[in-house]
Amino acid sequence: MRFTPRPVALAVTASMLLMTACAPVDEGDETATDPASDDADAPESDEDVELDEDATLRWGVSLDLSAGFDPHRARSEWDLLMLSHTYDRLVHTTNDVELVPGLAEDWEYSDDGATLTLHLREDVTFHDGEVLDGEAVAANLERAMTHEASAVAGQLTSIEDIEVVDEHRVDLHLAGPDATLPGVLAGRAGAMISPAAHDDEELLAERSAGAGMFEVVEYRPGDIILQEPFEDYWDPETIKVGAFETRILPDDRTRLNALQTGELDVTWVASAYVDEAKQIDGVDVDPATSLAYMQMMLNRTKSELDDPRVRRALNLAIDREAILEGVFRGYGEPAHQPFPAEFWAHVPEVDEQAGHDPERAQELLAEAGLEDGFSLEVLTPPIEDFDVVGEVIQQQLEPLGIELQLRAVEPSQTAELFLANEEGDALVTLTAGQADPSLTTQLYVESFGNPGDHTTDEVRRLHELTVATVDEQEREELVHDLVREAVAEESFNVPLVFRASGYLTREEVVGFEPHGAALHQVRGVGIRADADR
Repeated sequence: MRFTPRPVALAVTASMLLMTACAPVDEGDETATDPASDDADAPESDEDVELDEDATLRWGVSLDLSAGFDPHRARSEWDLLMLSHTYDRLVHTTNDVELVPGLAEDWEYSDDGATLTLHLREDVTFHDGEVLDGEAVAANLERAMTHEASAVAGQLTSIEDIEVVDEHRVDLHLAGPDATLPGVLAGRAGAMISPAAHDDEELLAERSAGAGMFEVVEYRPGDIILQEPFEDYWDPETIKVGAFETRILPDDRTRLNALQTGELDVTWVASAYVDEAKQIDGVDVDPATSLAYMQMMLNRTKSELDDPRVRRALNLAIDREAILEGVFRGYGEPAHQPFPAEFWAHVPEVDEQAGHDPERAQELLAEAGLEDGFSLEVLTPPIEDFDVVGEVIQQQLEPLGIELQLRAVEPSQTAELFLANEEGDALVTLTAGQADPSLTTQLYVESFGNPGDHTTDEVRRLHELTVATVDEQEREELVHDLVREAVAEESFNVPLVFRASGYLTREEVVGFEPHGAALHQVRGVGIRADADR
């Protein structure tokens, strides 16, 4: 997948940025670049396919919700995999991670960048019949900012005051320019919950109270989420099925088998299963990368990790090419920084200066007085090759005297154990991609997502500049400076790979495309009417 998002200038409106989502293009396929071909044998477009409007779309995922159906309390951006179908956000993203209108049909900054104005859609209602208006938006943002269990409050600290100008306009008065805010409002912080459900924890644990495409009718934790179309949805043309079913299946083999037998329509598997999936009749396989990347996240206040020389040694000692080939069958690309080569925030020279150099790693450990090595406790969830990656890293670091003590933890508990309770010294994890790079780099400075609350003055300074800078070119240069400082100089974490997960769809599925941030959407996804189900 290729990524084209650019920094958003503060003075332009969202309507100027509206772009159509497009699928990844195989540059080796000439027909893919010629949609206007007159070839009579060309495949029919999705628009020409008759759909079964009563069909159930069956979706297989590997993780359960971390906090029920409360997006403001969700401890992981991955929760949007399930929540985005039932909770619309103020801002949406295309499959290419471009920001586009959601419940806010337009937005613009004031000339000084100190106010972000949201223009809301008319005639939007929540699943419980409540109306989405300026007061509802203000109440949601205030809840996200102040709820004692909010996991997104740190993303909204630039908002000083919320002014409801009228029924369909809300002005967010900021402490200073914040170029990341539209991207923030495309995530959990921008999810709108019916005000009538704000204090109903029992309801939000089991049911949704949003304004999205689907309503939750049943939720069995660790098993299944059943949803039906919301009859009063503001964009009904995007709903192409009669029901939506999410199956929670942590094991890749189980999901692959379920897809093969027709129990699932869409899922993904680790790259180790991609070649096998390609042999299954009636299944389309798309091994696509995204902005999400696997890394070993460090608690830089524990063990010997407070020394940047030690952190650089870890980065140099790990052979990412070996991990990519041995664990992921070559599907993906090595990660020496949090942004892939196609993304505008990527810094080529950081990759050029990085690499597998165990001799230099040993020298750095000696300089730090650790020539005899040290030990680390590393948490690894036993899913999608995370535990296997931990074992490979364990083997690669052993010659340097670095002993990794691997501790298996339940996937749904990793955020609480590592980020909140600060258990373990490191965590093998997959970090979700974000629409704006500063939302990724904020993990270097904010307390949530940064166990131990460690940063440096220079990293904080650069991050704050990337947030506040209006000019696109200047902002791009600042983001690159931040990557050089936090990654090349400080080695805050250990990026590993941009793995290419195998996205699998049965051939009767129409309209599904991988999302550039791996937060996949079902807008416009349907089932062929002639499918044998």
